[in-house]
Amino acid sequence: VGNPLAPLFASWLPVDGLAPGGTLAFARDARGGLPGIADVRALGPRLLGPTESGLYPGPAWGWPVVAWFGLAAVGAWMDRRVRQIVGVAAGLFAIWFVTFRWERFLIATTFFACLAFAGTVGLAVGRTRAWRLLAALGLLAGVAYTPSSFTSIARFSGGHAVFLGREDPDAFVRRSLPQQRLVEHDSLSWDPATDRILLLGEMRHHRIPVPRAAPTGFNTHTLVEDLRRSVAAETVHRALGRRGFTHLLIDRDWVERSARQYPSLRDLLEEPGKLAAYLDSLPPPLAADGRRALYRIPETP
Repeated sequence: VGNPLAPLFASWLPVDGLAPGGTLAFARDARGGLPGIADVRALGPRLLGPTESGLYPGPAWGWPVVAWFGLAAVGAWMDRRVRQIVGVAAGLFAIWFVTFRWERFLIATTFFACLAFAGTVGLAVGRTRAWRLLAALGLLAGVAYTPSSFTSIARFSGGHAVFLGREDPDAFVRRSLPQQRLVEHDSLSWDPATDRILLLGEMRHHRIPVPRAAPTGFNTHTLVEDLRRSVAAETVHRALGRRGFTHLLIDRDWVERSARQYPSLRDLLEEPGKLAAYLDSLPPPLAADGRRALYRIPETP
């Protein structure tokens, strides 16, 4: 709910750990900053369809919300309490539109819009038959749109099989998050008290059973910073060890994509030999899946 506001403070307050250009990269990635004509033109399709963002299933709302907002506006005219709720929803939407226009940041706006619609339905119950019919039509519109919403989410995430009981949740996680297959390899055993994983390239670290660090594309990355200071493998091993890291999980494909897009890994794009040489200094991977691999970081005195 607070996400649209939180990134703003990065430019006002001291923030540690952001890569040079990280704030600007995040603003670009999250559609941040004051909107332009293109943002205004894209607003309708993004909210109501048919476009999808690539980051989230779309559209963000869908056509029934137009009816709900219309009814909520009528409710605001009828009752001061609904009017206050509509005002909160409108304010939150304005904040969203002038800060970071990611679809998921509309959660707070959507909650208050639905609350205003529910208040309008409650008001309509005690009025004439025409009012009750209008409220019922709004509810039916939402119910009619539900299959389309579920279909959009299922197409985007592929998780509908879990919802329908056709796939085990753990199997879905292992299929969707390849790094999970690496850390759950049969040959591995983990001790949360002593083991700590550093992820490079891969940022999705859900359900990894030990402490881990997965810097985003906007943050400085421990390994990249160490390689910038020294290319000596033992020096890098020692620096990582001092921070408590015992393992390195890397997705080389993701590293190459992220290095082209985000500032934190840009050094690896400009000098790819540094990372290749460091990986060559490591023992054979404990587990591998394509270009993803899990390594043990050697201990150094």
